[in-house]
Amino acid sequence: QAGAAVGVGVLLARRDAILPNGGVALSVSLDADVTATGVTLALARRIAADGRKVVMLDMNAAAPRLSTMVRKDTPGLTEVLSRKARLAEILHRDPRSRAHIAPFGRAARDAQSILSDRRLPGVVKALSQTSEIVLIAAGHGALAPQTAMALPMIASACVLVCETNASDGAVVAAAQFLERVGFAMPLVMIPRRDVAEGTPEHRSDA
Repeated sequence: QAGAAVGVGVLLARRDAILPNGGVALSVSLDADVTATGVTLALARRIAADGRKVVMLDMNAAAPRLSTMVRKDTPGLTEVLSRKARLAEILHRDPRSRAHIAPFGRAARDAQSILSDRRLPGVVKALSQTSEIVLIAAGHGALAPQTAMALPMIASACVLVCETNASDGAVVAAAQFLERVGFAMPLVMIPRRDVAEGTPEHRSDA
């Protein structure tokens, strides 16, 4: 069986087990991207509360909700990839914690073009050198076969976020697919209602 289904509270309690020595983890959504955003935000805020340096990278091309936490016209990942901004220019403090947010950016790019960009691994590596932990909100688009193969090049852990039963065929297939592309044990998370409190729309401390 691929992964282990847990709720939001258990995921937060196991945050040190996901990346015990720091590193890069990403969340991908089986369906509703807002839940993956909420999970990323809740986990980052809890890690920051522990006194660890954490950066959230919004890589959700279809629904970059983490980016709503910063000014709308601010540059982000897409500008760094196109060499129109420096990495230091796109880091912003989360208004509710000591975590930082790197927004998606202003340019219109889809998940495939982002993940196939040769500069992306270097950008993520640079973020990991300035922070103990990097959490990437990748959204649903990252699960497409043409994009998922690049995911292990930028992250060492993966959380599959879904709102259905862990034994659902689609959930099992997605978790097994993530194993095949290179994640040893992708963690399957079933968000409960409390994860909504961690979404940018609610602006609360999850």
